[in-house]
Amino acid sequence: MFGGDPNQMLFQLENYYRDGRLELAEVLSTQLTESLSAIKSRNQDQQLMLVKSLFFLSQILQARGKTKNASKSIKQ
Repeated sequence: MFGGDPNQMLFQLENYYRDGRLELAEVLSTQLTESLSAIKSRNQDQQLMLVKSLFFLSQILQARGKTKNASKSIKQ
């Protein structure tokens, strides 16, 4: 949906989050988190991007009143 470069997706996610476009940021962070989680032997950069995307996802879900989903995303 948003391309394949995780660095670009994370940059765009931060912009959406900062601009208050939380619905779009939720979709992007969910997709990024799922794609990075699927990589079983992640390098250090990929692991850092996964942690950042999980952070944004939990913040976005909490801001949108989806607290149960935010708790689930943290436990991943």
